[in-house]
Amino acid sequence: MATVELRFSAQPEHVRTARLVAAAVARRAGVDEAVLDEVRLAVGEACSRAVGLHRSHGITAPVSVVLTE
Repeated sequence: MATVELRFSAQPEHVRTARLVAAAVARRAGVDEAVLDEVRLAVGEACSRAVGLHRSHGITAPVSVVLTE
């Protein structure tokens, strides 16, 4: 089972990269093309929320996303 872990500073511009990586990992894992938009959307929403919470609460730790095949 493959695992990809992303860590990035809580900057909104990094959310796009997280979405793209998640879609690439999902595609490589064999997820149907019809579902990839949902993967991108879910990861984008989760990362945007995490970035917002980090910034509003002064959290300096990186945002972490773990994708497991």
